[in-house]
Amino acid sequence: MKKLIPTLFISLSVIALFCATSIINITADAKPNPSKSCDGVHEFYGNPLADSGRGSDLRILFFVGERENILGCFNNTRGVKVAPLQKELDDKMYSKKDEQLILDIVKELNIQDPYLANGGI
Repeated sequence: MKKLIPTLFISLSVIALFCATSIINITADAKPNPSKSCDGVHEFYGNPLADSGRGSDLRILFFVGERENILGCFNNTRGVKVAPLQKELDDKMYSKKDEQLILDIVKELNIQDPYLANGGI
């Protein structure tokens, strides 16, 4: 029994460390980062898509910014859809968690005329 307690403690410690790291990584991914190639545009990852059946590690890459900045950034890009934020939310394409995340980030960045671009997964 005395040999089992240290082994159990180590096992539980490793599991706790793994869980804490996972939580930290989820929070870090949701932080908006200024785009390196486009002024006034921020990029961030949405929540994991496990609920959609696509896999737990898959996340949508979002870009958000003022209309003029984001349209200029993706002007000649075929693979990225750019639209007014409210139109995107009205289309109900995203999970409630992602919708709330997007709204929180727009509020945090104080974007007055928000446009959203979906960079895929």
